[in-house]
Parts: sequence; structure tokens; C-alpha cells
Amino acid sequence: MPQRYHIPLLLYGEVIKPEFRGKTFSRIGSQIDLASTLLTQLGMNASQFTWSKNLLNPYTKPFAFFSWDNGLGFINPKQSVTFDNTGKRVLYNDLKHQDEQTQETLKQGKTYLQKVYQQFIEL
Repeated sequence: MPQRYHIPLLLYGEVIKPEFRGKTFSRIGSQIDLASTLLTQLGMNASQFTWSKNLLNPYTKPFAFFSWDNGLGFINPKQSVTFDNTGKRVLYNDLKHQDEQTQETLKQGKTYLQKVYQQFIEL
């Protein structure tokens, strides 16, 4: 269940750009996005963190990807899905009766996983 992983991120201090101070944002992201978000606030280059996105950028695509030894999860504004790669089955789906949307969300998650592993192997 994605609600289990709904963890707030609090940023505070003088290094936070004034336009973000005292504001609340509701964005979909994951721990990998911390690098780009924090480095951008510090005025530093975050380009070496290829998979990280700046959560304070309003043009950033809202999604979170996560994986474990035999599966993956993908969350976007439309849907949350977890998939068991070994059993080839959906473990969690908040839109159970929308097969077309589920297949699209799974495709996004599987594509992301494939690209991450491809980059890892090429290193």
C-alpha cells in the first residue's frame, strides 16, 4: 500500500530559497529525489544525479519508482501499482478495474527499471 510510504519531507533554514519558505507542497517523489532537490536549493549542480528530480520545480513530472529484489512499484497522479516480477502478477493496484491504465502504469515502471539496470550494467 502506497499510504505506508507516504512520508513528509521538511526543509527549513536559511539555505531555502525565499520563495519556498513557509510553503506546503504536495508532490509525488521518492528518496532518490532528495539529491537534486537539496543541491538545487544550495545553488549546486545536480546533473550527476541522473535519476533524481527537483521536487520544488513545478515542471517536474510527478512520479515515484521503487523496487525490491523481485518486484517494483510505480506511483503517479493517476495510479499506484506494485508488481511481482517473479510471479508476474500485480500485488497492489488502486484502480483494479481499469486494465488499460494499469498496463500503462506498469509499462512506465518496467521501462524505468529496465533503464536503471541497463545503466548499472554499463558502468
